Amino acid sequence: MLSMREATRACRALALFQVMADNPETRKDLIKAKIPHYFYPFLKSCRDEKPLEYVRITALGVLGALTKVQFDDPYGSHALHFFLESEVVPLCLKCMDVCDEMSRKVATLIVMKILMQERGMSYCCATPERFFSIVQVLRILVLLLYLTNVHSFLCSPVHMYYKRQN
Repeated sequence: MLSMREATRACRALALFQVMADNPETRKDLIKAKIPHYFYPFLKSCRDEKPLEYVRITALGVLGALTKVQFDDPYGSHALHFFLESEVVPLCLKCMDVCDEMSRKVATLIVMKILMQERGMSYCCATPERFFSIVQVLRILVLLLYLTNVHSFLCSPVHMYYKRQN
């Protein structure tokens, strides 16, 4: 079990990585060194503990900052390739499915940014299992957001549904 003090220390360290991910110069180096792989264990855990949820949100924030790169520029395609090869989409789908609201939002934005790219969409449609797992999570997310009256956030999964149809 992670204590709040340990979670705070981990979040501070992750916040430094987020600053690096926000900077276009250091963003490339983070991806080249495959640093985001070290954040994935925080996304894999399903435990519903507040300290772990804080660390998960911060780790997702670092990944979200890394997706700020323009995927269509020369280095951006390398970043997109990294995200697709490192299986960040299934990890984000898991967060969208079982985590708290804030983690759901950040994970949804990461997946949406990836799906907005042609290669990202091709990745998601490559196998029937992958396609249906994404659609299933989106369906659950839309239903959950509707039932909990979080209508302002409904546009993100609905946009992904629309993008998948075209």
